[in-house]
Amino acid sequence: MSNDSLPDLLQNKQPDDPLNLLTAYHLNSPKALYNKMFDAHWTVKKELAQVPPMRLETARQNALASLQRCDDLGIGMMSIRDTAYPKRLLNINDPAPAVLFWRGDFSSLARHRTVAIVGARKATPRARVITNEIVEALAPLNITLVSGMALGVDAWAHAAALQFNVPTVACLAHGLDSISPETNLALAQSILDEGGCWVSQYPPDVPASKHTFPLRNRIIAGLSQAVIVVESAFIGGSLITANKGIDYNREVFVVSPGWKNKRAAGNERLMMEFGVASFNSPKALLGLLGWDAPTAPSTSFRLPADAPLVEALSSTDPLDFDAILSKLACGAAELRVRLMHAEMDRWAIRWPGDRYTSCSE
Repeated sequence: MSNDSLPDLLQNKQPDDPLNLLTAYHLNSPKALYNKMFDAHWTVKKELAQVPPMRLETARQNALASLQRCDDLGIGMMSIRDTAYPKRLLNINDPAPAVLFWRGDFSSLARHRTVAIVGARKATPRARVITNEIVEALAPLNITLVSGMALGVDAWAHAAALQFNVPTVACLAHGLDSISPETNLALAQSILDEGGCWVSQYPPDVPASKHTFPLRNRIIAGLSQAVIVVESAFIGGSLITANKGIDYNREVFVVSPGWKNKRAAGNERLMMEFGVASFNSPKALLGLLGWDAPTAPSTSFRLPADAPLVEALSSTDPLDFDAILSKLACGAAELRVRLMHAEMDRWAIRWPGDRYTSCSE
């Protein structure tokens, strides 16, 4: 039975009892449970009635522990038989999560336009500015932003969404009792505070592993109408998300990699091997999407106006304040003002230790 027939088949089903659903979850592999739910005659109660008592008791105890953790943390859950299950995710060309867990306001996923923005963990400062400008351009379009809460582009995308009042969804590769990496905990909490949510296919206390991240990436692509890769290495999770987007017939776009940008080798790969369309400005992205927008910047990603300062800064190696001052014929107070305006215009970034980089093309 194809995924396409599942929504009609289950349109009138009632949500399963959470304890019974978690018990079935602990009795089956995710794929096995997913396949069983395609059977119109299968129910959770029938499943549990056929399990040997000792095995059922073990699964029930595990389910009780998971349910208590969910209740304590405010985590909700639904199966693919629930009519609230995201339709885009339900109809991917892979097994969707049989049970989806969420924390926060799940309603943001009901928006028509859901956009994934992904990229490398060790992305360049230039990628940070581009991520901000993309989110700013998309903000008027009533979108929900989806990403993976990793360091680098993912975290920058979530932060930009909060800055521009865009609902954002963090897809996690572990249970929703924690945030990995821990350095993103404050950002993740802000997502919940501002009406976004976290989602995962794992119950609480399941840790991340090398196997869970690719599965998380399929959820990012599956939830999204469009996937945007800002900056990616030749091999990495961003390419997995993009390839899944291609498999799922999503619109996939990539930021133009630029000349000799080794950090964006994956961008070029997506363009050359998979024919993914590239763009070099917010306006160009909106043109590719074909979505109505009030206005969009008409130029390429903004360049700094203070030429002497941009020549003094590096786009890759942060320079401390004194090093910048030694290159410019100005006083310390004047330089502070110039750097402040540069940060406000989002073409200079301040790093720990009073260090700065430029974000020029």
